[in-house]
Amino acid sequence: MERGPAARTATYIRSYALSGFADIVRSAGGDPVRMVREVGIAAELLDDVDRLVSWPRLCALYELAARDLDRPDFGIEWSLSIPSHFPNVGPAVLLANFAETLEEWMVSALRYWRNHTNGVIFQLCDDKISEDVCFRFVSDHPSRQAIESVIAQTVRITRFVANSDEKNPTLVRFRHPEPAATELHRSFFRCDLEFGAAHNEVLFRREYLKLPVNGGLRRLKWLVDFYARRRIRRISTYDQSIAATTRLVLRDMLSSGYCTVDFVAASLGLGTKKLQRLLSQEGTSFSDVLDEVRRAMALELIADEKISIARIAGLLDYAGTPPFTLAFRRWTGVSPSDFRRDKLT
Repeated sequence: MERGPAARTATYIRSYALSGFADIVRSAGGDPVRMVREVGIAAELLDDVDRLVSWPRLCALYELAARDLDRPDFGIEWSLSIPSHFPNVGPAVLLANFAETLEEWMVSALRYWRNHTNGVIFQLCDDKISEDVCFRFVSDHPSRQAIESVIAQTVRITRFVANSDEKNPTLVRFRHPEPAATELHRSFFRCDLEFGAAHNEVLFRREYLKLPVNGGLRRLKWLVDFYARRRIRRISTYDQSIAATTRLVLRDMLSSGYCTVDFVAASLGLGTKKLQRLLSQEGTSFSDVLDEVRRAMALELIADEKISIARIAGLLDYAGTPPFTLAFRRWTGVSPSDFRRDKLT
């Protein structure tokens, strides 16, 4: 996570969230590197998906881009420019491959997002009685551009996962005042809008929860191939071994709850036994590769004192802090808290 005296905070989001920023800024004639540096974000995070970025600084980046590019709807425009595989939300869309209904996907996606960011809290509010269900967004760092982007992205992903562009919200509420122009809001959301509301939230019909999702393992390999190719472009050497490929897949899937040998085998188009046999021929095993990936990411994350040990455990797909602590002791000989204290003193 980037450092510096300004905007020191413990609220973060995975640097996946910066995907597409450089492209949309350059297309508008701006300089994305200058902008991220101006708000205190390291320029390398534009291409590094494994790091954490300060949520307040990301909010400041949204506002800066809207102002400097004279794009008052920049947040929504950025969200609409993201490709349909949604690289800026990590494996959240991949989770649809394991759900049968929109509700099942939302539950698993919310579980993932709790680790992806603590800058925005996502809440599915359902009183089990009303015709509508509420999806609420809570943030201590209000930013019109960031909130509009998050809400637009959520609606867009939901339409994609549900395989229907016609499933519109019944109402979208924003806490910020109504902008001077709302044409883009109305054309995209296609529902009533309320500004100056008590909460940032999207209301949609309860019946949508039972919609079948646009998942299925037929799309899984294509999506994982995309994430793997993106990582391959960022590394200096790629030995094309099955172990190296497995590491690439696991890097993207950590904190999703699906870092299993069955999932990785299916995503690579292999049977579970074949994947295990290929890894054995290379002198390793799935559990060893997973352990290597977790160890490498743990050592990267532990250096930032603003990230709690419990959050790191979640990001690495551990069920809780105790199993992560046991693994960290095995890797380093000390507990995560002791390692962090020794490293930072």
